[in-house]
Amino acid sequence: MRAGDDAALLAFFKLLIRGKVLILVRRPGWWRGWWRARDEVLDVLMFGTEEGDTIPFFTSEERIAETYAENPGIARRYRVLEVEPRALFAMTSGQRLVLNPNWPYGKVFPPGVVDRLLEAADDSVTVIHTGEAPPLPPGAMSVLVKRLDTIPGVHAAHYGWVYFPPGPRQLIIMLVAEDVASVDAAFGGTLTHRLPDGRELEVWIKPPGEEHLLAGIPPFYVREQRA
Repeated sequence: MRAGDDAALLAFFKLLIRGKVLILVRRPGWWRGWWRARDEVLDVLMFGTEEGDTIPFFTSEERIAETYAENPGIARRYRVLEVEPRALFAMTSGQRLVLNPNWPYGKVFPPGVVDRLLEAADDSVTVIHTGEAPPLPPGAMSVLVKRLDTIPGVHAAHYGWVYFPPGPRQLIIMLVAEDVASVDAAFGGTLTHRLPDGRELEVWIKPPGEEHLLAGIPPFYVREQRA
């Protein structure tokens, strides 16, 4: 594939996302990291390079064997996991990726490139991914729960992330509430807030009984029914 050949790259990428890819995750007993797949937290192999941290992924066991040959210790510490390409790309949005790193025809995807390729491959159809978000800063959740107790009409609240290609992932609080005006006033007229660690958190509102994007994530807040 020639560098800069966008049409060829997009055609290759469309084939890639139709199948499965392989990643290397740390074996049980080793330190466990940040990447979550269903109910399992996974520490995915990451290489440090001059361009920054890079996550490798592979198209076959043969390509993995080439990486094992170059780095024998990896085989002892990591196991192979098959994943859907879209799931991998959603969870690593904004990261630098490399496909088949020890193969002469491997491909590096700088940050942001995968998001743009996904958007192009989907022919402008928005693909939505959701998931459980990392913990809020210490004490933030308890403060939020106390605030929700003071807002009339809030039934429940869910915390998670939503990803609309080309990204990045957005942290959100999904409130199930009857009175949008009361919620808006309680949050000072703005539904976007910056956390102490620099992350942005958006507050979204849905009326009771309507489906919403975080319905599959258990609520962290449910208003007590008082007699």
